Amino acid sequence: MIVSLEKAIQVFELLPKDVQSYYMHPNYIAKDSLNNQKLKVCFFVIHQENNIFYHAFYLGNVLDTNLRDILTPYGYGGPIIFGTKIFKEKAINSYKNWCKENKVLAEFIRFHPLANTTESYYGNLLFNRETVYIDLENSDDLIGGFSTRVRTAVKKAYKNNLKVIFSKEAIYLEAFINLYNDLMLNKQAGSDYFFEAEYYKELLKSDHTFLLSVVDTDGEIVASAICFMTEYIAEYHLSASTIKGRNLCATNIIIYEFAKFAKENNVKNFYLGGGTDSSSENSLLFFKKGFSALSEGFYIGSYIHDPINYKDLKTKIGDLDNKRILFYR
Repeated sequence: MIVSLEKAIQVFELLPKDVQSYYMHPNYIAKDSLNNQKLKVCFFVIHQENNIFYHAFYLGNVLDTNLRDILTPYGYGGPIIFGTKIFKEKAINSYKNWCKENKVLAEFIRFHPLANTTESYYGNLLFNRETVYIDLENSDDLIGGFSTRVRTAVKKAYKNNLKVIFSKEAIYLEAFINLYNDLMLNKQAGSDYFFEAEYYKELLKSDHTFLLSVVDTDGEIVASAICFMTEYIAEYHLSASTIKGRNLCATNIIIYEFAKFAKENNVKNFYLGGGTDSSSENSLLFFKKGFSALSEGFYIGSYIHDPINYKDLKTKIGDLDNKRILFYR
């Protein structure tokens, strides 16, 4: 049932460590909601001894109707279900009944590739793209596991005397925001990819969040990144660099330094994500593959809770061929 933030945190921390991505932590979702104030944060939790159903999501309104929809925060989400077969079946039915009572039309889920939360999913699953991660636990020589081009890039960064600073001070946060906004403007990114300054400030209050900045010999910040880290999973969240930073291979050294930091803290995996689209030839995916040959599939999930109203809304809008699950958004 719907529980408080405090209760959600208690239950989340009982989940197996290998599924505790910070993207699914209640605190992250509460902070992410600063950019989605038209959406309501919900924590649907059923906890019975060692059996857990945990689902953190946004509840939104469907156009000008009395219907609602469910979607994951920026990043990843989805229901995490552990327990006996009987518990899973009853918990899923309880969730579906709640959705029916609250007039939920449909849900759209982005599953975390390393958390493996698709196993008990009750809806449709669709492979979206390949993503990359580094096995920190079994890597005795991190840089030795990189491709030749990435090893060369990291060495070039050090040769150019770049320095990576772990700091959340205002000067570094301001630099990150400027770099990131400039990058998004250059890419003509949609509004979903821009965030308010308050969001970053709240995000950085967490001990799970890190801000890394690359400074050159002139004291200029030429690249910056926000990363997450829990006990088992480190994650590459947002990053940007200047043209000078790209030429000096600044992003390569950020990833390497955070990988070393996470390994020193006994984190098992460092998740880098995938490309900007589903193409296997995507340039960002190619860049990330230089750090590791290991990959996992990113899946999206969907479930139509109210098929009749869903079909009627598609007919009313006149967009029957639209393949997007939340086609009206």
